[in-house]
Amino acid sequence: MGGMRSSDNYEDPGPWPEPRQLARRRVFAMVATAGLAMLCAVVAMALWRSDNSAAQAAATYVGLFGLAMVVVLLAGVWADPRVDVRSAVANGREHGVAATIVPGSTTYFGLRQAMWLCFAAICLLAAGQTAVAAWGTHWPLALIFAVLGVICAAEPALTLAGRLRPSKLILTSSEIIHDDWSSRTTLSWNDVRLIRRGCHRFPIIEVIGETHSAGWTYHETTPGVTLGGKPVRPWRLDPLPPLPGRIVLECPRFAVARDTLYRYLTFYTENPTARAELGTPPAAERWHAFGGNVHH
Repeated sequence: MGGMRSSDNYEDPGPWPEPRQLARRRVFAMVATAGLAMLCAVVAMALWRSDNSAAQAAATYVGLFGLAMVVVLLAGVWADPRVDVRSAVANGREHGVAATIVPGSTTYFGLRQAMWLCFAAICLLAAGQTAVAAWGTHWPLALIFAVLGVICAAEPALTLAGRLRPSKLILTSSEIIHDDWSSRTTLSWNDVRLIRRGCHRFPIIEVIGETHSAGWTYHETTPGVTLGGKPVRPWRLDPLPPLPGRIVLECPRFAVARDTLYRYLTFYTENPTARAELGTPPAAERWHAFGGNVHH
Protein backbone atom coordinates (compact mmCIF):
# COMPACT_ATOMS: atom_id res chain seq x y z
CA MET A 1 0.00 0.00 0.00
CA GLY A 2 2.91 2.29 -0.67
CA GLY A 3 0.68 4.61 -2.68
CA MET A 4 -1.68 5.47 0.16
CA ARG A 5 -3.48 8.72 -0.60
CA SER A 6 -3.34 11.63 1.82
CA SER A 7 -7.14 11.68 1.60
CA ASP A 8 -7.12 8.40 3.53
CA ASN A 9 -6.03 10.40 6.57
CA TYR A 10 -9.31 11.45 8.09
CA GLU A 11 -9.48 14.98 9.43
CA ASP A 12 -8.52 15.72 13.01
CA PRO A 13 -11.62 14.74 15.04
CA GLY A 14 -11.14 17.77 17.27
CA PRO A 15 -11.34 17.98 21.07
CA TRP A 16 -12.57 14.88 22.86
CA PRO A 17 -16.11 15.28 24.24
CA GLU A 18 -15.11 15.39 27.91
CA PRO A 19 -17.21 17.38 30.41
CA ARG A 20 -15.21 20.14 32.09
CA GLN A 21 -16.51 19.08 35.47
CA LEU A 22 -15.03 15.60 34.99
CA ALA A 23 -11.67 17.05 33.95
CA ARG A 24 -11.61 19.33 37.02
CA ARG A 25 -12.55 16.44 39.26
CA ARG A 26 -9.70 14.36 37.85
CA VAL A 27 -7.17 17.15 38.44
CA PHE A 28 -8.44 17.62 41.99
CA ALA A 29 -8.20 13.88 42.66
CA MET A 30 -4.62 13.75 41.38
CA VAL A 31 -3.57 16.75 43.47
CA ALA A 32 -5.22 15.27 46.55
CA THR A 33 -3.58 11.88 45.94
CA ALA A 34 -0.17 13.51 45.52
CA GLY A 35 -0.67 15.44 48.76
CA LEU A 36 -1.70 12.29 50.62
CA ALA A 37 1.34 10.40 49.31
CA MET A 38 3.66 13.19 50.47
CA LEU A 39 1.97 13.29 53.88
CA CYS A 40 2.40 9.53 54.25
CA ALA A 41 6.09 9.83 53.38
CA VAL A 42 6.64 12.54 56.00
CA VAL A 43 4.68 10.69 58.71
CA ALA A 44 6.36 7.35 57.94
CA MET A 45 9.81 8.95 58.17
CA ALA A 46 8.98 10.62 61.47
CA LEU A 47 7.61 7.39 62.94
CA TRP A 48 10.60 5.38 61.77
CA ARG A 49 13.07 7.80 63.36
CA SER A 50 11.36 7.66 66.75
CA ASP A 51 12.57 5.43 69.58
CA ASN A 52 9.14 3.86 70.03
CA SER A 53 8.94 0.32 68.62
CA ALA A 54 5.17 0.60 68.09
CA ALA A 55 5.66 3.81 66.11
CA GLN A 56 8.35 2.14 64.01
CA ALA A 57 5.98 -0.72 63.25
CA ALA A 58 3.27 1.76 62.25
CA ALA A 59 5.75 3.42 59.88
CA THR A 60 5.69 0.31 57.69
CA TYR A 61 1.92 0.51 57.24
CA VAL A 62 1.93 4.24 56.60
CA GLY A 63 4.76 3.80 54.10
CA LEU A 64 2.96 1.01 52.24
CA PHE A 65 -0.22 3.08 52.07
CA GLY A 66 1.79 6.02 50.75
CA LEU A 67 3.33 3.73 48.12
CA ALA A 68 -0.17 2.67 47.06
CA MET A 69 -1.09 6.34 46.63
CA VAL A 70 2.00 6.88 44.47
CA VAL A 71 0.89 3.98 42.27
CA VAL A 72 -2.62 5.47 41.98
CA LEU A 73 -1.09 8.81 41.01
CA LEU A 74 1.13 7.18 38.38
CA ALA A 75 -1.90 5.42 36.90
CA GLY A 76 -3.68 8.76 36.59
CA VAL A 77 -0.68 10.34 34.90
CA TRP A 78 -0.24 7.38 32.55
CA ALA A 79 -3.89 7.60 31.49
CA ASP A 80 -3.44 11.21 30.36
CA PRO A 81 -3.36 11.32 26.52
CA ARG A 82 -0.66 14.00 26.67
CA VAL A 83 1.77 11.41 28.02
CA ASP A 84 3.18 10.42 24.65
CA VAL A 85 4.34 6.89 25.45
CA ARG A 86 2.35 5.15 22.76
CA SER A 87 2.74 2.01 20.70
CA ALA A 88 1.48 0.87 17.30
CA VAL A 89 -0.56 -2.01 15.93
CA ALA A 90 0.98 -5.37 15.09
CA ASN A 91 -0.05 -8.15 12.75
CA GLY A 92 -0.63 -11.66 14.06
CA ARG A 93 -3.09 -14.52 13.96
CA GLU A 94 -6.23 -15.20 15.99
CA HIS A 95 -7.41 -18.83 15.85
CA GLY A 96 -5.51 -19.22 12.62
CA VAL A 97 -6.98 -16.07 11.04
CA ALA A 98 -4.80 -13.10 10.07
CA ALA A 99 -5.49 -10.13 12.36
CA THR A 100 -4.28 -6.66 13.20
CA ILE A 101 -3.83 -6.31 16.96
CA VAL A 102 -4.14 -3.03 18.85
CA PRO A 103 -2.07 -3.54 22.03
CA GLY A 104 -3.31 -2.81 25.51
CA SER A 105 -1.34 -0.87 28.09
CA THR A 106 0.48 -3.39 30.27
CA THR A 107 1.82 -0.52 32.38
CA TYR A 108 -1.65 0.84 33.17
CA PHE A 109 -2.93 -2.64 33.98
CA GLY A 110 0.18 -3.44 36.02
CA LEU A 111 -0.17 -0.28 38.11
CA ARG A 112 -3.63 -1.41 39.20
CA GLN A 113 -2.23 -4.77 40.28
CA ALA A 114 0.62 -3.05 42.12
CA MET A 115 -1.91 -0.97 44.05
CA TRP A 116 -3.76 -4.09 45.20
CA LEU A 117 -0.48 -5.77 46.14
CA CYS A 118 0.30 -2.82 48.43
CA PHE A 119 -3.08 -3.13 50.14
CA ALA A 120 -2.66 -6.92 50.41
CA ALA A 121 0.76 -6.46 52.02
CA ILE A 122 -0.70 -4.03 54.58
CA CYS A 123 -3.50 -6.42 55.59
CA LEU A 124 -1.47 -9.64 55.59
CA LEU A 125 1.38 -8.03 57.51
CA ALA A 126 -1.13 -6.75 60.09
CA ALA A 127 -2.67 -10.23 60.31
CA GLY A 128 0.72 -11.83 60.90
CA GLN A 129 1.87 -9.33 63.51
CA THR A 130 -1.47 -9.48 65.35
CA ALA A 131 -1.40 -13.29 65.39
CA VAL A 132 2.16 -13.39 66.71
CA ALA A 133 1.66 -10.70 69.35
CA ALA A 134 -1.80 -11.51 70.71
CA TRP A 135 -3.47 -14.49 69.06
CA GLY A 136 -5.16 -15.58 72.28
CA THR A 137 -7.09 -12.33 72.73
CA HIS A 138 -7.12 -10.76 69.26
CA TRP A 139 -7.51 -13.74 66.92
CA PRO A 140 -10.77 -12.34 65.41
CA LEU A 141 -8.91 -9.19 64.38
CA ALA A 142 -6.08 -11.28 62.90
CA LEU A 143 -8.60 -13.28 60.86
CA ILE A 144 -10.30 -10.11 59.62
CA PHE A 145 -6.96 -8.72 58.45
CA ALA A 146 -6.14 -12.05 56.79
CA VAL A 147 -9.45 -12.16 54.92
CA LEU A 148 -9.01 -8.56 53.75
CA GLY A 149 -5.49 -9.41 52.60
CA VAL A 150 -6.71 -12.38 50.57
CA ILE A 151 -9.42 -10.23 48.97
CA CYS A 152 -6.86 -7.56 48.04
CA ALA A 153 -4.53 -10.20 46.60
CA ALA A 154 -7.30 -11.79 44.51
CA GLU A 155 -6.81 -9.57 41.45
CA PRO A 156 -3.05 -10.17 41.18
CA ALA A 157 -3.69 -13.90 41.72
CA LEU A 158 -6.31 -13.96 38.94
CA THR A 159 -3.82 -12.15 36.73
CA LEU A 160 -1.20 -14.84 37.35
CA ALA A 161 -3.88 -17.45 36.57
CA GLY A 162 -4.65 -15.77 33.27
CA ARG A 163 -8.23 -14.84 34.18
CA LEU A 164 -7.38 -11.13 34.10
CA ARG A 165 -5.08 -9.56 31.53
CA PRO A 166 -4.31 -6.26 29.77
CA SER A 167 -6.76 -5.22 27.08
CA LYS A 168 -6.21 -5.72 23.38
CA LEU A 169 -8.32 -5.18 20.28
CA ILE A 170 -8.14 -7.81 17.54
CA LEU A 171 -9.30 -6.77 14.08
CA THR A 172 -9.83 -9.44 11.44
CA SER A 173 -11.40 -9.00 8.03
CA SER A 174 -14.73 -10.29 9.37
CA GLU A 175 -15.00 -9.24 13.02
CA ILE A 176 -13.82 -7.08 15.91
CA ILE A 177 -12.67 -8.93 19.03
CA HIS A 178 -12.19 -6.95 22.23
CA ASP A 179 -10.29 -8.74 24.98
CA ASP A 180 -10.78 -6.44 27.95
CA TRP A 181 -9.44 -6.90 31.46
CA SER A 182 -12.13 -9.35 32.56
CA SER A 183 -14.28 -10.00 29.48
CA ARG A 184 -14.32 -10.71 25.74
CA THR A 185 -16.71 -9.08 23.27
CA THR A 186 -16.96 -9.85 19.56
CA LEU A 187 -18.90 -8.04 16.85
CA SER A 188 -19.15 -8.73 13.14
CA TRP A 189 -17.86 -5.90 10.94
CA ASN A 190 -20.99 -6.22 8.80
CA ASP A 191 -23.12 -5.20 11.79
CA VAL A 192 -21.06 -2.12 12.73
CA ARG A 193 -22.94 1.10 12.00
CA LEU A 194 -21.03 3.84 13.81
CA ILE A 195 -17.83 4.63 15.72
CA ARG A 196 -18.50 7.25 18.38
CA ARG A 197 -16.31 9.07 20.90
CA GLY A 198 -17.55 9.74 24.39
CA CYS A 199 -16.61 10.01 28.04
CA HIS A 200 -17.74 7.86 30.96
CA ARG A 201 -15.31 8.32 33.84
CA PHE A 202 -12.64 8.02 31.16
CA PRO A 203 -12.56 8.83 27.45
CA ILE A 204 -14.19 5.96 25.55
CA ILE A 205 -14.75 4.83 21.98
CA GLU A 206 -18.05 3.07 21.29
CA VAL A 207 -18.35 0.62 18.43
CA ILE A 208 -22.08 0.65 17.74
CA GLY A 209 -23.68 -2.19 15.83
CA GLU A 210 -27.12 -3.69 15.33
CA THR A 211 -28.91 -4.18 18.65
CA HIS A 212 -30.02 -7.70 17.74
CA SER A 213 -26.82 -8.64 15.94
CA ALA A 214 -26.23 -12.38 15.66
CA GLY A 215 -22.54 -11.56 15.31
CA TRP A 216 -22.27 -10.03 18.79
CA THR A 217 -21.12 -12.09 21.77
CA TYR A 218 -20.09 -11.15 25.29
CA HIS A 219 -18.72 -13.27 28.10
CA GLU A 220 -16.67 -12.70 31.23
CA THR A 221 -13.44 -14.48 32.06
CA THR A 222 -13.43 -14.14 35.86
CA PRO A 223 -15.02 -16.59 38.31
CA GLY A 224 -18.36 -15.73 39.87
CA VAL A 225 -20.57 -16.73 42.77
CA THR A 226 -24.32 -17.13 43.11
CA LEU A 227 -26.09 -15.01 45.71
CA GLY A 228 -29.85 -15.16 46.08
CA GLY A 229 -30.11 -17.18 42.89
CA LYS A 230 -28.32 -14.49 40.87
CA PRO A 231 -24.77 -14.70 39.49
CA VAL A 232 -22.37 -12.15 40.97
CA ARG A 233 -18.88 -11.46 39.63
CA PRO A 234 -16.84 -9.60 42.28
CA TRP A 235 -13.92 -9.10 39.89
CA ARG A 236 -15.84 -7.52 37.02
CA LEU A 237 -13.41 -4.79 35.97
CA ASP A 238 -14.91 -3.77 32.65
CA PRO A 239 -17.74 -1.38 31.79
CA LEU A 240 -20.72 -3.43 30.63
CA PRO A 241 -21.81 -2.65 27.07
CA PRO A 242 -24.79 -0.28 27.38
CA LEU A 243 -26.75 -2.35 24.86
CA PRO A 244 -26.22 -5.63 23.00
CA GLY A 245 -24.43 -5.04 19.73
CA ARG A 246 -21.91 -2.59 21.17
CA ILE A 247 -18.27 -2.63 22.20
CA VAL A 248 -16.98 -0.08 24.71
CA LEU A 249 -13.27 0.75 24.61
CA GLU A 250 -11.78 2.66 27.55
CA CYS A 251 -8.97 4.64 25.93
CA PRO A 252 -6.48 4.58 28.85
CA ARG A 253 -6.46 0.79 28.68
CA PHE A 254 -4.77 0.87 25.27
CA ALA A 255 -1.13 1.64 24.54
CA VAL A 256 -2.04 3.72 21.49
CA ALA A 257 -3.13 7.29 20.81
CA ARG A 258 -6.90 7.50 21.14
CA ASP A 259 -7.37 9.78 18.11
CA THR A 260 -5.48 7.34 15.90
CA LEU A 261 -7.60 4.44 17.14
CA TYR A 262 -10.79 6.41 16.49
CA ARG A 263 -9.72 7.28 12.94
CA TYR A 264 -8.60 3.73 12.27
CA LEU A 265 -11.88 2.14 13.33
CA THR A 266 -13.89 4.80 11.51
CA PHE A 267 -11.99 4.14 8.28
CA TYR A 268 -12.64 0.39 8.30
CA THR A 269 -16.27 0.95 9.26
CA GLU A 270 -16.81 3.24 6.28
CA ASN A 271 -14.65 1.25 3.83
CA PRO A 272 -15.72 -2.43 3.94
CA THR A 273 -13.53 -3.47 1.01
CA ALA A 274 -10.40 -2.26 2.86
CA ARG A 275 -11.00 -4.75 5.70
CA ALA A 276 -9.33 -7.44 3.62
CA GLU A 277 -5.98 -5.80 4.40
CA LEU A 278 -6.36 -6.32 8.17
CA GLY A 279 -3.67 -8.67 9.38
CA THR A 280 -1.31 -7.68 6.57
CA PRO A 281 1.46 -5.05 6.27
CA PRO A 282 -0.83 -2.49 4.55
CA ALA A 283 -2.96 -2.33 7.72
CA ALA A 284 0.12 -1.39 9.78
CA GLU A 285 1.13 1.18 7.16
CA ARG A 286 -2.32 2.71 7.30
CA TRP A 287 -2.05 2.99 11.09
CA HIS A 288 1.23 4.87 10.81
CA ALA A 289 -0.28 7.17 8.18
CA PHE A 290 -3.20 8.03 10.46
CA GLY A 291 -0.98 8.39 13.52
CA GLY A 292 1.33 10.84 11.78
CA ASN A 293 -1.32 13.54 11.99
CA VAL A 294 -2.41 12.98 15.57
CA HIS A 295 -2.42 15.99 17.89
CA HIS A 296 -2.54 15.49 21.66
